[in-house]
Amino acid sequence: MDYMKKYLFIIPIVLLVGLSACEKISNDERKKSNVQEKTSKQSSTSSSSSQEESKAKKNENSSEVSQEHQESVKDSSDISKNQQEATPSSESSQNQQELKWESMDEAILFWEKVYKNTQNEVSKKIEWKNYNVKNWSLTENNGSTILLHWSNESGAGGSYTKFTKKTPNETQIVEYDGNASYPQMPSYSLLVQNSNYLVLETMDAH
Repeated sequence: MDYMKKYLFIIPIVLLVGLSACEKISNDERKKSNVQEKTSKQSSTSSSSSQEESKAKKNENSSEVSQEHQESVKDSSDISKNQQEATPSSESSQNQQELKWESMDEAILFWEKVYKNTQNEVSKKIEWKNYNVKNWSLTENNGSTILLHWSNESGAGGSYTKFTKKTPNETQIVEYDGNASYPQMPSYSLLVQNSNYLVLETMDAH
């Protein structure tokens, strides 16, 4: 009987100790849960902050790339503008070069090809068996206009021929028959197409 009383006294103590232990475990689990929740929030906040920083850097890099692209486009535009501005000058220089007589020989060769072209009426004017290229001499060369003198084989008298490059495609030949006819009394003039030495127009002064 005393034995039973002893155990009845011990049972409540055990129950109290068990309840206390359970409460402690429950409190520890809540603390652990709170810590995990806090850690999760910090991790989430850190991740969000990192994403915002990454987005800000991306926007910054995009802005820099856009600015560099705009500068590149501007540089390209400036280069294109400079090239366009330089083009007229280059074309003008090229045209001036094309309108320049390089030598007396160039003018003589041009004259021969015009007068040897059987499509031209003037081809009938020359007796080539009596022609001597050495009878030509240079009087003056002003770039686009060159004046040559032809001396007769006898040495007495002669004539003048003036060549003027009107355009890169056309040249004017003015003939002065007789030394005294230059420069006031031209005999006739020819407008010649440079590509095929064809006379496009003949103007008789008489």
